[in-house]
Order: sequence, then structure tokens, then C-alpha cells
Amino acid sequence: MKSFNAIVLTGALVACAASAAPTAQAPKPVSFMADAKVEVDPEGKLVKVEASADLPESVRHYIEQQVGKWTFKRNLREGETGNATTYLMLGACAVPTTGGGYSMGLAYHWAGPRVIGAGGRFPVSSELLSAVGRTRISAVTQVHFTVAADGTTHLDQVDGLHAREKKALEPPIKRWIEALRFDPETIGGKAVATRSTLPVEFKQYGGPEDLHPDPMVSPQCRQAGMGGGGMAPVAVDSVISVTPVI
Repeated sequence: MKSFNAIVLTGALVACAASAAPTAQAPKPVSFMADAKVEVDPEGKLVKVEASADLPESVRHYIEQQVGKWTFKRNLREGETGNATTYLMLGACAVPTTGGGYSMGLAYHWAGPRVIGAGGRFPVSSELLSAVGRTRISAVTQVHFTVAADGTTHLDQVDGLHAREKKALEPPIKRWIEALRFDPETIGGKAVATRSTLPVEFKQYGGPEDLHPDPMVSPQCRQAGMGGGGMAPVAVDSVISVTPVI
């Protein structure tokens, strides 16, 4: 990222402001991205929640307990029966309390297939960043793609670009999206395809100091100064709809 022409793809990059390490004087808020796999029966009843395996046990327990309070709706597909699974992308934070403990906060970002090995983010290719820098394009686009049952992706369409912009950016967008690999959603233990839309905003900035991530919705996360990740992908025909309780 060049200091004189910083580029932010806010729809693709999920901001996660890591707090400073705790000092001897006072503990600092800690914020991080997390994900959870949920299984729902055909009536929408939550069967199982599995938080990120790499989290401390107490944090996993907190996330699973909170997600257990949310409401889920099973989106039925013709000819496919059984329980369905999807992935929740979350933001979590811990704010120190006067008693020496931490007050936890959880924010819901989106649900759908999970990008493999990306920690809840959409890693943007250097080729696409370079293309945006060369063309100095500022635009808001809708990137439509399909995650196949085997976890591969196919770019369906890019909306929001004029002819010149489309010629310059659609090829690197296609290579970026189709290089991603996902953990797909499932129905009855069988992986299924999911169509998704990712809003991506290309911005030209004067420098990194101009970047201001949006705050998360949880009060604890606002205190922690954790970014909400801007726009998020939408799984158009996800097997499960989520109504979080934040």
C-alpha cells in the first residue's frame, strides 16, 4: 500500500483493530475476529454451535453461549432435506473491568460459506490492488459469485463499473474471486452451492492516516475501538437465515 495513494477495498477487507499488548499498569481491551459453525434442523431449531477451535476455551464457551440465544430460520431447497450448516463471521472483544476480569462483547458480521484460512477476511490479491492504483478508480461495486459444493468459486457478474473501469478491473477481480476457496454450506451432510454478493468499495486516499474503520455495534466493542469491517458479503440463497441478539 503506497503512502501517497492508499487503496481500501472496504467490502472485501474486514477491519480488525488489534489492541496494544497489556501493560503492567492497566490491561488493555482485546479485539479479534472469530467464526462459528452452526447446525440447524428443518424447523429452524439450533442443533449445534462450534466456535473457532483456535480460541481459548472460555472464549469459545462465551461465543457458543451467546450464539445459542440467536434465532435461526432454515431456508428449504427443493429436493434437499435434513439439517443444514453454515458459518457465522463474528467480531469479539474483551474490555477490562474494575474487578480484574473482562466484559465480553460480540458482533455479528455475516453468515454463509467460510473463506478457508482467512480468519473471516477476504484477502485481496496484489494484482487487484495494483490495478486500482494504476487506474485511480473510485467506485462502489457489487461482485456476484457462486461458491460451488466443492468450495471453488465462479465469478458471475460485476455491477457498478463503467466500460473503461470494467475493462481494467473485471479481469483481476475474476482471478481474485476464483482463487478463493471456501468451506461450503451443507444440507443433510452434503455440501451445496451458495450464491453470494460482495459489495466492494474502491477508494483513493491520501495516506494510511485517512483510514477510519466503522465502529462495531456492541457497546463493549465500541469501547475497545474495534472496526466493524465496513460492508459484508451477502449469501443470497444461504441455507440458514440468522437474527442475532447483540
